[in-house]
Amino acid sequence: DAWYDDIISINYWAEKDRRLAMVCDNAKEAGIIVYTIGFEVTDRAAEVMSACATSPNHFYRVEGLEIASAFNAIANQISSLRLFQ
Repeated sequence: DAWYDDIISINYWAEKDRRLAMVCDNAKEAGIIVYTIGFEVTDRAAEVMSACATSPNHFYRVEGLEIASAFNAIANQISSLRLFQ
């Protein structure tokens, strides 16, 4: 029965990844800047989230208290955008 669960799990995650990619692509095509934060994620999840972000510089992979730094960096970038525009 474990093989059945593995097949279901793989297909389930593949569909979720496909849908996430579609949402991210649509947002980026609409001109939305997409930031993603991977908090204590696996390498696979980090790849998916990095692909979702507008660019590799818009993805933050963090552990523990590093999350505060990621949010601060994003806030600073957004503030800079607002001042520039």
